[in-house]
Amino acid sequence: MKKIIAPVLFLAIAAITQSLAAQNPDKTAAEENAKKQDKIAAEENARRPDRIGIPVKLQIVFSEYEGDKKVKSLPYTLSFNAMRSPDVFNQWAKMRIGSRVPAFTGKDQMTYIDVGTNIDARAVHTDDGRYAVQLEIERSGVDSEVAVPQKSANSSEARNSPSINPVIQQFKSEFTNSVREGETVETTLATDPLTGKVTKVQFTLTTVK
Repeated sequence: MKKIIAPVLFLAIAAITQSLAAQNPDKTAAEENAKKQDKIAAEENARRPDRIGIPVKLQIVFSEYEGDKKVKSLPYTLSFNAMRSPDVFNQWAKMRIGSRVPAFTGKDQMTYIDVGTNIDARAVHTDDGRYAVQLEIERSGVDSEVAVPQKSANSSEARNSPSINPVIQQFKSEFTNSVREGETVETTLATDPLTGKVTKVQFTLTTVK
């Protein structure tokens, strides 16, 4: 008996559903039309001009000086999309490049220190035709080496057989600058208190045709 009732009940529910749909064709059509309109609106929103990025190329140059003499120039280039609206910032374009430098921490003990360059950049096109460029930069490198006295295993006094450890120079900066397309801007000038070396940072933004 149960085996007979189950199919009959299913058929009855299906019949009722079809009957209701037949009685309300306008409501069903309206629901389908609303779904189509929502889909079209979502697609149009994704294609809005302020959400379509402008392909740009950003070149960042780190320069080091000893007095008036330039001793190092390190260029980096990132390509990404700048947003067309100042109210819509895009995701960060990121670059990480560097090395791991060994440093002795004790007798027969060594660790590694990460050195190199980290760059996070993004930009938006502003109402005055410029670009607001936001940068977070960090650079570190081996500037020199220093002798670190080591203690003898049988003495509490430091013995005169030092290990050579690196001196790591570090530089960090965060800023936002407004620039024209093709304009080169010098943003940061910093002097290392230990060595007296001067670090300058400049960048140039160009659009990709």
